Amino acid sequence: MLSLNIFEARGCQIIIFVLFSMGLLLLRRLKKYKKSSEDFYELFQECSKNTKESVTERPKPRNQLAMLVKLGFAGNNLGVLMDEAVKLVALTLEVKYAGIMEILPNRSAFLLRAGIGWEEGMVGLARLGGGNNEAGYTLKASAPVMMEDLLLETRFRVSPLLHNHQISSGVSIAIAGKEEKYGTLAVYTTNKRNFTEEEVNWLIAVSQILAAAIENHKSAARLKLLERAIDSSNNGIVITDALSANNPIIYVNSGFERITGYRESEIIGSNCNFLQKGDRNQPQLKEIKQAVAEGKECCAIVRNYRKNGTMFWNELHIAPVYNQERYLTHFIGVQTDITKRKEMESALWQKSKELETFSSNLKHLHRLNTKLYQDLATLYADYLEAGCEILQMTTGIIGEIVGESYIIRAVKSDHELLTSEIDFVLADVCCGKVFQEKKTITYIDGNILNHPLAHKTYIGTPIWVNGEMFGILNFSEPEERNSDFTSHEIEIIELMAQSIGRFIAAEQTEKEREEVKEALRESQERLDSILSSLEDIVWSALPANSQFIYLNRAVEKISGRPVSQFFEQPGLWEEIVDSEDREKVEQASRLLSEKGINKDVEYRILRPDGEVRWLRDRAHLIYDANNTAIRIDGIAMDITERKLAAEKISKSEEQFRLTFELAPIGMAIISLDGKIEQINQALCDSLGYSAKELLGRKFTDFISNTEDKAVNAVLRNKLLIGEISHFKRETCYRAKDGTNVHTILQVSVLRDAQGQPLHILKQVVDISDRKRIEEQLLHDAVHDGLTGLPNRLLFIDRIEQAINRSKRSKNYLFAVLFLDLDDFKLVNESKNMGLLIGDALLMAIAHKLQTCIRPGDTVARLGGDEFAILLDDIESEDEAIELAQKINLELKSPFQLSLQPIFTSASIGITFSSIGYEKGEDVLRDADVTMYRAKQAGKSRYAIFDSMMHDKILRRLQIETDLRRAIEASEFVCYYQPLISLKTNKLIGFEALIRWQHPREGLISPGEFIPIAEETGLIVPIGEWILREACQQLQTWQQKSSQILTVSVNLSSRQLQEADLLEKIDQILGETKLNPKYLKLEITESILMENIEAATQLFSQIKERGIKLSLDDFGTGYSSLSYLHRFPIDTLKVDRSFVKRMGAKGENNEIVRAIVTLAHNLGMDVIAEGIETKEQLMQLKQLGCDVGQGYLLAKPLAQKAAENLIDNYNVATRKSSRSRNYRLK
Repeated sequence: MLSLNIFEARGCQIIIFVLFSMGLLLLRRLKKYKKSSEDFYELFQECSKNTKESVTERPKPRNQLAMLVKLGFAGNNLGVLMDEAVKLVALTLEVKYAGIMEILPNRSAFLLRAGIGWEEGMVGLARLGGGNNEAGYTLKASAPVMMEDLLLETRFRVSPLLHNHQISSGVSIAIAGKEEKYGTLAVYTTNKRNFTEEEVNWLIAVSQILAAAIENHKSAARLKLLERAIDSSNNGIVITDALSANNPIIYVNSGFERITGYRESEIIGSNCNFLQKGDRNQPQLKEIKQAVAEGKECCAIVRNYRKNGTMFWNELHIAPVYNQERYLTHFIGVQTDITKRKEMESALWQKSKELETFSSNLKHLHRLNTKLYQDLATLYADYLEAGCEILQMTTGIIGEIVGESYIIRAVKSDHELLTSEIDFVLADVCCGKVFQEKKTITYIDGNILNHPLAHKTYIGTPIWVNGEMFGILNFSEPEERNSDFTSHEIEIIELMAQSIGRFIAAEQTEKEREEVKEALRESQERLDSILSSLEDIVWSALPANSQFIYLNRAVEKISGRPVSQFFEQPGLWEEIVDSEDREKVEQASRLLSEKGINKDVEYRILRPDGEVRWLRDRAHLIYDANNTAIRIDGIAMDITERKLAAEKISKSEEQFRLTFELAPIGMAIISLDGKIEQINQALCDSLGYSAKELLGRKFTDFISNTEDKAVNAVLRNKLLIGEISHFKRETCYRAKDGTNVHTILQVSVLRDAQGQPLHILKQVVDISDRKRIEEQLLHDAVHDGLTGLPNRLLFIDRIEQAINRSKRSKNYLFAVLFLDLDDFKLVNESKNMGLLIGDALLMAIAHKLQTCIRPGDTVARLGGDEFAILLDDIESEDEAIELAQKINLELKSPFQLSLQPIFTSASIGITFSSIGYEKGEDVLRDADVTMYRAKQAGKSRYAIFDSMMHDKILRRLQIETDLRRAIEASEFVCYYQPLISLKTNKLIGFEALIRWQHPREGLISPGEFIPIAEETGLIVPIGEWILREACQQLQTWQQKSSQILTVSVNLSSRQLQEADLLEKIDQILGETKLNPKYLKLEITESILMENIEAATQLFSQIKERGIKLSLDDFGTGYSSLSYLHRFPIDTLKVDRSFVKRMGAKGENNEIVRAIVTLAHNLGMDVIAEGIETKEQLMQLKQLGCDVGQGYLLAKPLAQKAAENLIDNYNVATRKSSRSRNYRLK
């Protein structure tokens, strides 16, 4: 763990320390998580070894342990693992109750976390106290707790949970990890039972698997928490591999990506020195390299470079990471971008230099003003020398104005052509403007007219003598100046001119000399006034003892103490310095007095009212002619507001920067003339440009259409004049690759304190994906995904448009053709062709149909192999008939889509608008019905709708309407057809068959309403009803009779597609309390082959519940022989069509014999249905068929009749076993 003392005592270092710690902990958690997974696997191996001998005769428990370990490794949901565990435990040990009691975090109570057999609603809610009950006792015990008779239990108090369920015996085992116990696993029975050692060992293995899974889950959760914490840091975190030669990067967080611009995938495996690019001669890099080589901690500030090439200052902290054996394995580094701080320090240094220069200039001028001059030449020379030094300019001129001429009186210049006494025409030289405007004139941009030396920088001010302009004081420079003259510079030059003027006047008369002295005094006072008016403390002190000899009035305002107090109390200044800053102040003072090093230090002072003020104190030594220090001159600037402002600005800038740069939407700051000044990455990504490519360009240049440009320009003008505060609208931009980027653009103005606009802020939300999705969804909603043709929805809309046109015009006629491909299923499900060829055939047919119609007609694909055509505005019905004939003629040509040609044809139903339709659905429905009539007549036929078909449609609609209320009205009844063992002649069960007792029409045949129920989806609730009814009835019979019977219930294809089918089956078995092993579900062969993989998975889950599966109508559907062995089928059911063809002498028996042989070889039973003659019965027995069903044995019976049959059969069986050919009546 890193030590905090390697960092500077600043708040950010605490954050970095925490990040270091979290990074190291993350590495350790990664190793620990890996170790916990290995421990989990080792635990399973140990469990398998410990239980291997005890379950050698029972392979099923070992398989269940393996399944639990698989769930445990998945680690996604402990609840699922625990639920599966109790189910497997209850099923394996054949107990009614099993449960997992989880000890709650406060360890004062237990929660029934998972269980089976308990009353509904108790799992997840039932709680036990943490005291002396079976759960608490188990946690304290060192071995499994065997409960042989709870009525006689004395070791603990039996919980109400067990009393209420009348539990008699059980076993409870602690679920315990290496360091912590999580709860108990227990099984219970209502009868007395002694559990074997084998069963207990198996339970122990299950509990150990659960404990290992819980520990694994907790380790994974802690690891994810650490990863999220580190990734949320704004600092860059880097982890490198110290064991590899190049110390490569193995991890960076998102903070690193934000700071450097490099994605993790770009730099994994690289050495960190790519951040220096070519700047690798920094001395700090040597320190870092040495620290890494020696495996030591290191802190350095270096120049790094982002991916876009920009430099940033990086405050870098590096620490080594050691493993448990104290070997160096990794390095972890924390980055902090301190570029803003560096820039602020540079700006502060520059301002300090300017203030220092200004202070020095004031003192220099003060010395000139106090000097007594004997002649003007010396005065001119000193002032020109001083002016050039103050202004940092090379040339100074003092000239006298005589009439219209300008005569140079003194020159400070290296230029040999410029000497005194040169005469210029005043109007022809640059200082002529000073004379004209009677004030100071400056130039910094080279636009000087007629300068003698063609200089580009100039300042000139009048020299006044007795109210008249005597001359001009000029300074110039060959090069352009970078900035304007400051007010202090101008004021000093004007003071110099005034002093020169007074000296000139003094030369003229004695009286004027006295005036000069007065002027000098006034100048001194003015200088003192300037010093006193300064907000900074100007001070002077003795070098020997630092005793103040001068302080201006600013000290009173800043320190809160009068000036006199500092002279009366020597050492007071050191006392008011903040105690934390005294040492550095004293050190700076010592260096100044002892070594002459200028003093420049920032520190805090305390005012009497307790307020703290920040000062920047700068001082230097003043020497006499003998180079002896005679005085310390200094200036102390109050930087409190600047400190606070800098801190506030820094925080505000950081917040804005983070908000701006990390915003998930595009953002840009635009100048008032429309140019991009700043742009974030999100907007760059949307437009496909880099920030460098966009900066300086006009944002409106990227708008893709002129309308958006015009509207946005109008709104922008309203925004700038304050007519609106902002605007928001959809705007389309053109990306770099030429694509359109649809956005929501919000524009607002950034104004200054006076309300004047400074910048324009644009926020851009990229909605291109949403737009594309909307357009695609709109297209997909009304078009077929395979062929691109209009779908049913769009086709019906166009039919209804045609209906409306027919209402407006009596002569308007349209037709609708409904097409269904003949034998398309053979192509689609053929092994040689399959779905891909089927899809290709549909697309080819769609193309061919489009070539058969006129431009104004519509071809649509309704689904599967069904197409429809709308013939709009036809002259007569013959046009529709001709089109149907043309289509069938076109389809006679083969489609060459595979190695062999594919032939197909279509059955076509036609209906016309002359019938008088109101709805598009009715038109399509009638065309559909007509198509089926055409299909019945043979392939490649068409038929035209007539009134008889209309009656059939109305009948179907009536059946569908009545069917929807039949379930609620309890109109369905369940009939039961007996199943007879052909070997023992015993009644072994029933097949449940549904009948509809219609209130007006009586019994309606299933053949009439079941297809409609399948088509409308009503078969799902109907199937659920008959399954519940059959299970409930069988459970009732089981309770009344000792006869063991089964019930078979058909499942439709629509039921098998329901996601909650298993949940409904479990619910029904739970409600009826029927043992699953007495239920058999029948599935037709065609359903089985629709989706082999899904069917295999579903049937396996059904079999896991103990439910039997029967394959109905075997041999009549698709050829499933190659797949039959893959399905967990218990019974094959021979279709009645095969039984019907069986003869008395064995003719036509081959198919049935093959089915029976196949089933028996696969370990399946065989049921023959539709047995109607004695000869059929005899032949089936000879073929070895197991079970029979049919009218010869018994017709489907109502509930009461079935109960009588059960009773009569039991009586007959008891009376005599001599009649093995007993026939059920």
